[in-house]
Amino acid sequence: NGANSIATFASGTSAATATVQSSTAVAFSNSANTNGLSFGQQSADKYEVGANYALGPGVKLVGGFMYYSFAGPNGATSGNSWAAVLGMDFRF
Repeated sequence: NGANSIATFASGTSAATATVQSSTAVAFSNSANTNGLSFGQQSADKYEVGANYALGPGVKLVGGFMYYSFAGPNGATSGNSWAAVLGMDFRF
């Protein structure tokens, strides 16, 4: 499956408009100027780490970290994101 190229981003947002292929000849063209589909390996990696620590009976400190990495043949299919979580767990 080919990945579309990003044509534009809406001003002030992260909403992307992908290039629409008008025909099979355009989609499978070898020329980058015709906005053909990009072919290549696409992958997604996800890493999560979590921990907790008992502060006392029924009270835990919990935390975690998540990292996502996406790779592909063009900018429409590549990116990274991460998140950190910290909280407490009470049990009565």
